[in-house]
Amino acid sequence: AKRRNCFHPETKIWYEDETGQLRYDEIAAFVETYLEQSDVEFDDFGTAVGELEGVDGNLRVPSLTADGDRVSRPVEAVSKHDAPNHLVRVRTESGRSITVTPDHGVHVYDDERDAVVGKEAREIDGNDRLVIPDSIGSDDTSRDPQR
Repeated sequence: AKRRNCFHPETKIWYEDETGQLRYDEIAAFVETYLEQSDVEFDDFGTAVGELEGVDGNLRVPSLTADGDRVSRPVEAVSKHDAPNHLVRVRTESGRSITVTPDHGVHVYDDERDAVVGKEAREIDGNDRLVIPDSIGSDDTSRDPQR
């Protein structure tokens, strides 16, 4: 089994529920709601994993393609486990922040490759240009990546 990277439980996320309604809630509430609706199994680390076959791909979250295009992707599973001893807080110049495990993937813009690439949260520094949405559900891709 693989140790999963994660968000702080109070992190708020946008998602489209199975009725198609856009919601903004803490990830802990999201996970609890959908763990209750799934068959839960435990992995080698004691992580509770709930496969979301019952919602048939109708539960969706904002995501990025490898090319950096915004899309909506189905949630396949939710998991809950004890937090590690150390979390990383990534903060932007604009004041936005997120707290995640050190190995959590973060999208950054790589000037040399002219592409969006993944980087572990522990590797982020002040020179990185984080890729963050200016809005949810917007097709406006003309904005520059923000620091």
